[in-house]
Amino acid sequence: MNNHKQKVKNLQDYLIDHPDDDESWLVLGDILQEEGNPRGELISLYHKDPGGDEYLSFIERNKESLIDKFLLMNEIEYCFKWGYLYSLSAKEVSYSSLEEIIKSEHTLFLKHLIIDNCDVPRKSKMIFLHQIRKKRLESCKIGKSHPHNCFYCNRTYDNIFLSQQSRSNLHLCNMCFNWLVSYSFDDYLKQSTLLS
Repeated sequence: MNNHKQKVKNLQDYLIDHPDDDESWLVLGDILQEEGNPRGELISLYHKDPGGDEYLSFIERNKESLIDKFLLMNEIEYCFKWGYLYSLSAKEVSYSSLEEIIKSEHTLFLKHLIIDNCDVPRKSKMIFLHQIRKKRLESCKIGKSHPHNCFYCNRTYDNIFLSQQSRSNLHLCNMCFNWLVSYSFDDYLKQSTLLS
């Protein structure tokens, strides 16, 4: 990896842990602008006037560079913060597309994810949860919303769950989801007997 790319990656890693550091965002924006990446200008516009007309029209003009193309083929709603997708909502995506969303550079700083219809295969659920944990999402809802019991604490809730087929659902309440995000995944797996 060349020095320039390493500097961008180091800044991104730092900003994942320190998202309120405006100065570092502006440094990242300058570096990205120097390489011709429209995300750099978007960061600058966000700093000047988040949600302003110039900022929003720039997103609309450049969305094919800022959002994965396979997402643009779906009915989606999205919100940017500091030049990156901050929240994303889609009616329906395939599990392979959902995996791409989680891995995408465009969703590096994604905090809120809602997918109304996506069937996560039973064997993939714990792996998918681990990917979400690494993503540091603040909220996530996969599947149609209706009351369930959290598989870990058994409380009734209707916020976060994966898949929509009742026999293969992995249901997590917000509290357990947040706990999972901060907990060692290996320790979590030791305590979980959900999947055989």
